[in-house]
Amino acid sequence: MNQKIDWDKMADWAESDAPFAGAPSGQTLSGEAAREAGRRILEQYGSGRPSLGHEHAQGKGSSPRRQVRLPQEVNDELDAYAAEHGQTASQVMRDALKEFFERRAA
Repeated sequence: MNQKIDWDKMADWAESDAPFAGAPSGQTLSGEAAREAGRRILEQYGSGRPSLGHEHAQGKGSSPRRQVRLPQEVNDELDAYAAEHGQTASQVMRDALKEFFERRAA
């Protein structure tokens, strides 16, 4: 496997409601066909996104996953900001929370 994987892009897709369009037929899979396609993807790309570790995706430490529901207008602003700054929505939220807690501690 010599492909460079964009883990942030994959994580953003996984956290979205977008369907997986990787089926050879271009149709959404379900049931055993979906399980088998998932197994093939995991075999091809490994066991998943590496842990964020301390500061970067180092594959060390833990990086718990959180989910949050946003009002549509906030979600739209987040997507626009992330696109404008060349970041993922996940990275923008991580940075915003880090800054929030740093300011709060000061």
